[in-house]
Amino acid sequence: MLAKSSIDKAELRAEPYIIWDDELGGFGCKVFPSGKRSFVVRYRLRGSRKRYQPTIGTYGALTVPQARAQARSISAAALAARRALASAIGS
Repeated sequence: MLAKSSIDKAELRAEPYIIWDDELGGFGCKVFPSGKRSFVVRYRLRGSRKRYQPTIGTYGALTVPQARAQARSISAAALAARRALASAIGS
């Protein structure tokens, strides 16, 4: 599970990377070489190969539970959009 301790301990690398959450698929914390950390959520709309990965906010401005709650909302909205699109295509 993504936690404050794992984000605080994240090593800096030459390239940005994401620490993924075990609890909520597609939710993670992106660690930049500068030390900046941002919460992201990754999803894909049905029938599309394109992946979306919006930034939710920066670590520090948001806590892990706050960011996870926002990621759940974004994931739910993406799922609703997929279902609406599937219904429209299937009609």
